[in-house]
Amino acid sequence: MKNENLLRSWKEIAAYLGCDRRTCLRWEKRRGLPIQRIEGAFKGSVFAYKKELDHWLHEQSGGAGLPKGNGEDMTRAAGKKSIFNPRHWSRTRLALFHVFFWALIVVAYFVLKDRPLSRVPHDFRIDASSLVVLNGSGREVWHFDTGRKNLLDDKAYRARFQRKALNDRLAGVEPLIAIEDINRDNRLEILFTVKTVDEADEGELICFDYRGHPLWRFEAGRELRFGNQDFSPDYRINGFDLFDLDHDQRPEVLLFATHKPDWPCQFVILDAAGRTKGEFWNSGYFTDFATKDLNGDGREEVIACGVNNEYGKGFLAVFDPADVAGCSPQLQPKFRCADLRPGSEKYYILTPRTDVDIHEHPVDTIEAMFVNKNQEILARTSLSGLYYEFGFAMDLHRVRSTHFFQLKHQKAVDAGLVKSVLNDDYFNKLGRDVLYWDGEAKAWTNRPAMANKW
Repeated sequence: MKNENLLRSWKEIAAYLGCDRRTCLRWEKRRGLPIQRIEGAFKGSVFAYKKELDHWLHEQSGGAGLPKGNGEDMTRAAGKKSIFNPRHWSRTRLALFHVFFWALIVVAYFVLKDRPLSRVPHDFRIDASSLVVLNGSGREVWHFDTGRKNLLDDKAYRARFQRKALNDRLAGVEPLIAIEDINRDNRLEILFTVKTVDEADEGELICFDYRGHPLWRFEAGRELRFGNQDFSPDYRINGFDLFDLDHDQRPEVLLFATHKPDWPCQFVILDAAGRTKGEFWNSGYFTDFATKDLNGDGREEVIACGVNNEYGKGFLAVFDPADVAGCSPQLQPKFRCADLRPGSEKYYILTPRTDVDIHEHPVDTIEAMFVNKNQEILARTSLSGLYYEFGFAMDLHRVRSTHFFQLKHQKAVDAGLVKSVLNDDYFNKLGRDVLYWDGEAKAWTNRPAMANKW
């Protein structure tokens, strides 16, 4: 008698469950479908009992039970339900993920679209004729159109952003733009000066607040008369830097401006509000400056260097920032300005020319300087490349040779231009030729002297 409860093959089992053989195999492996095998028989020889399959289906459906009736019809219907279809479950999860993802995008858009733009200045870029100020995310906060179609490009301004840069000869090049809180209002200000390809209209320094509103402007230069020559108010700001000279947390602005196309040069100290605290005029050029407390009074002095055109030599000057005024010490009337009083500098020192560089150019300059950890001020001349090392009392410690100068000297010897020998006597003589302006005698001396007492 045929057993109506017995299913004798995969074909019968699959037909009873309403699915294919592969689904039955997967259910056996993953869900424990009750399949029986005959021991020792061929691996495809299987059988199952309908009652066991009905019980398994009942458990898989969560115990809700199957309605009575045709078991084959019920199991086929159950086999088609999504709860027993892993492929259907995967598609459902994927669809739910897509719905959730796009819903999250929509919510984020409506939440963030009205979020206030961060207006804290962080960076900048130069876009044609405009300064564009950026926040920390690189988004534009505001922009200022200079109206100059020949404004230097972003790379040029980037090279002189915030801090002093170095050129090919390692001479200091002051910044053209800085972002810093200079007035202690806990907001960042932007200092910016226009620099153009043809060096035109470069005489203005602008201080913006964080919103891009100009707080103040400084216009460099003014009309002056030196000797019998009138100098127009056309000046170029070479660069500026920030130093807290009196340690009140409000940095002062130090800048140099040079007459176009000639000397004189203006050195200015501005406070955080753009007011002029002092200005000094040099009959030549300024090239670099540094700050250091030289006399131990707790305030930084300003040390500046450059060239004096009357003497054709490099100079080194020291200023008390509380008293910066007047003009450089000059002997010839053509280099003196009747509208300016004698300078207030504490020291004004000239470095000598060498027998090598005197053949190259009418004037030499101190092109760069810095203060080392041995409490020495090192000043490097441009043409000769020698270092003059001074103590904090501005007494000369030594003249240091360089390979650059030795090569130039040897070429001059080979060319028959000089006959000197580089030895201690040579450099000692250069040291003796360093000149100090004696303010009391109103004359130059080779002994350390002050232009004005502390």
